[in-house]
Amino acid sequence: MLSELAWKEIACSLKLSGRELQLVRGVFDDSTELAIASNLGIARRTVCTH
Repeated sequence: MLSELAWKEIACSLKLSGRELQLVRGVFDDSTELAIASNLGIARRTVCTH
């Protein structure tokens, strides 16, 4: 598991927005597309697109 500081460094180095980082963290945590979409209040297709 990565620390908050590590996630911030990853986001900065990859120039990810806050929302993009949330998606990446969901994937990293092995959440399903549906779970990520539900947690972020977005469509499953949006998760797939990103």
